[in-house]
Amino acid sequence: MIKVLAADVGFMATGMAIFCHTPEGWKLFDKRCLHTEQGHSEIVESKRAKTGFVRKHLCSVATDDIRRTELMATGIINYFIENQCEGLVAEIPGGGAQNAIAQKCMGAATAMIAVVRMVLRCPAEWITPNESRTAAGWVKTDHPEADRAMIKRFVMAAMEAKYPAIADLKIKDKEHIADACATFEAARGRQLIKSMEGAHDN
Repeated sequence: MIKVLAADVGFMATGMAIFCHTPEGWKLFDKRCLHTEQGHSEIVESKRAKTGFVRKHLCSVATDDIRRTELMATGIINYFIENQCEGLVAEIPGGGAQNAIAQKCMGAATAMIAVVRMVLRCPAEWITPNESRTAAGWVKTDHPEADRAMIKRFVMAAMEAKYPAIADLKIKDKEHIADACATFEAARGRQLIKSMEGAHDN
């Protein structure tokens, strides 16, 4: 049974969906969402702008970011290996972050999945957020005033209709796993998925 891991890659949450290729086509095999939280050791008891405090605070945040990145990367790698996947399809974070913290998180997530792919030494397809939304049926021109929340709801509804197994998930997990499913849909017809289909047929 040939399996591929689809992932909506994030620093604070990563949704994952494993798809297997069967004689009837691709089926959702398993799903999981990983979360990381800010460490409680982070120094936040004061907002005073004293140099020593700021330096210590930034050092604490950076150390905690490393811990969280390690947890996320290890979780993805272990899930891939445990399920004997043969390929990776990942939605890579795009631009448009509204603030410096969001930009940092996007950068960390992008670097993390690149390293994960190198560790696993597996073939991969990189999907943009716009490509996964389009694969879910979203047409931007039909909703010119839409915000991120509306797009999230649309993708969740579309993927829930296609993959009912995600219907009963908690929202905090479903939104990321739905994005992972949409990422897989965007990869259909691309070289990685086509090669896996060919390997199964042979």
